[in-house]
Order: sequence, then structure tokens, then C-alpha cells
Amino acid sequence: MVAKMMSLVVLVLLARASGCGAAQSPPPSGPARPAEVATVLPAPGSRVCRQPEIRVELRLTDALRRGGAFAPDRVALALDGRDVTRETRIAGTMDFPQGRAVLTYVPAAPLALGPHRAAIAFAGAARPERFEWTFVVDDVPCR
Repeated sequence: MVAKMMSLVVLVLLARASGCGAAQSPPPSGPARPAEVATVLPAPGSRVCRQPEIRVELRLTDALRRGGAFAPDRVALALDGRDVTRETRIAGTMDFPQGRAVLTYVPAAPLALGPHRAAIAFAGAARPERFEWTFVVDDVPCR
């Protein structure tokens, strides 16, 4: 009896490992986020206030560093197609070589209600990388 139950458990585990009998996850929607992009705010698809904090946290690679420190000239942040990099606050970790950098932009004026697109472009290890995401500005209070 115990041997039969063990065989059944092994068969179930093998079936699960091979994907049999399990629902497959749907493919991710939209372009894949590059490994260097740790987090973005507002979250993709979220509803935000009219002056949201737009933030990107990057995992730094050699392509994003110069002499071990983050090289801000190797990134560009855009909102609705407008380059806002010069208006962006940049902070990095205090390790060497630097491991992370955070870019933060808050619009000087309230954004129009409706969908908006943010984009981060940067030097990748093999080629330039770009990640875009959208969010919706709604008539909700800012925190």
C-alpha cells in the first residue's frame, strides 16, 4: 500500500514538473523589462494623481558605470516623448563599484488626465536598451 502511494506521488510530481495537467502561464504582455530595470513607478497600468513621482531603479552594469561609478550620461528618461533627464534627480548607492541608481522625476505642472507613457533608455552590455510603460493620470489626490 505504501509503495503504491509513493509511486502515485512520484507520478504526480513528474507530471507537474513536465507541465502535464497544469495550466500554463500566459505569455507576458508587452515588451520584457530589461534585467537592469529593477523597478518603475508609477507601476505599469496604475492610476495616479496629476503630479506623480516617476521613478526608475536601475541595477548597474559595467555599461552603466564609468570608473566604478554610475555614469548619468548613459541614461535618458522621457515622459510622453519629451526628454526629462535634465530635470531628473539621480541618486546612487554608496558601494564600489556602484550597484544601483535611482532616477526620480516629478512634473513641475500637473499632467493632463488620461494615459501617459514613460520610457527609460540606457547603455546595455551588448546594445542600447529601452523600456516603456504606461500609467493613467486620474483625478485622485497625491500623497
